[in-house]
Amino acid sequence: PSVMNGVFSNDANCMLVSTLDSTVRLFDKKEGDLLNEYRGHRNDQYRTQSCLNRDDSMVFSGSEDHHIYVWDLVEA
Repeated sequence: PSVMNGVFSNDANCMLVSTLDSTVRLFDKKEGDLLNEYRGHRNDQYRTQSCLNRDDSMVFSGSEDHHIYVWDLVEA
């Protein structure tokens, strides 16, 4: 899938990546391992932004359905 957005976590240990398959993925920066996936929003055509909150406990993403989706970082 095409990458639309990528941001580092505030502790710089992870990277949050948004792709055009309606999935946000969290990767370990050092090893590149997939740590978690976040789904439920719609992102298959346009660039949307994703980010983490200040303490890296929540994931936020825009959606093509004009909503903002929020997930717990660990529980997804």
